Amino acid sequence: MATLAATRELRLIQRRGTRALASREMRRVLSLWTQTLLPPVLTGAIFLAVFGGALGSQLRTVAGVEYLRFILPGLLVLTVAGQAFANNSTSVFQAKNEGYIEDVLSSPMRPWQLLIAYMSGGLLRGWLAALVLWLGAWPFAGAVQSLAVRRCGPAAGAGGARARPDRPHLRRARCHHRDVGRQL
Repeated sequence: MATLAATRELRLIQRRGTRALASREMRRVLSLWTQTLLPPVLTGAIFLAVFGGALGSQLRTVAGVEYLRFILPGLLVLTVAGQAFANNSTSVFQAKNEGYIEDVLSSPMRPWQLLIAYMSGGLLRGWLAALVLWLGAWPFAGAVQSLAVRRCGPAAGAGGARARPDRPHLRRARCHHRDVGRQL
């Protein structure tokens, strides 16, 4: 019985530690917004202005899609991935530089709990930066759809809508990714 109670207490401590580290990372992102959110939004806006303005006037469309609408999804993914990585690496370096990395590493949290806690701040930073960039680009690019949805209809983007007659629970897309690749 004593080991069961000790195990429960350890799990409770681990959960509290994970929540505390995750909330610390998210607070850091939000409190330093001029360093964490503003630069990626400005960088994305410059990319859109240069590539969307300069190349967009020359190319007009790619695979039947306006050029600005074509590059925006890739730019949003690039923003999320880059900012999530930048936040996590900066947080670990800051913890090492300020000397409290030993406290974090010697805590009773498991490695995956540390990973979740640090990722929460990185994902918040990436998603917020991409959201602000998307809202800023919306008047110029409009609603963004994937090429699969544009080429094959909304059912392809949602996993397909045509059911196989012999197995109605299985879905099959109207087109395949290689068809979209041929269009490019």
